[in-house]
Amino acid sequence: MCQRSGVLVMWLGPVVGFGRSRPFHACEPCATRLARWVRGAELEPPAPTPRSGGETTHERRYEIAVNSVAAVTISGLLSLTSTAAGLWLGAR
Repeated sequence: MCQRSGVLVMWLGPVVGFGRSRPFHACEPCATRLARWVRGAELEPPAPTPRSGGETTHERRYEIAVNSVAAVTISGLLSLTSTAAGLWLGAR
């Protein structure tokens, strides 16, 4: 939403309009403002966040969260793969 470069973004889902759909990505501050607007906590639609030169606390926390999700996903896939391999070898 803010069009900043060099920040991590998350996929929020598809945006559908006029018979087309596109993926929608936003950084953590923009996603938080959008969620507050959807819940009715903000009366105006979210405006683009200002560009910043340095890394903020939100960006560091977001990076840690993304790394945590990646670690959990990778360990889950490894567990699933080892279970499938064990079943396949046991069936032989």
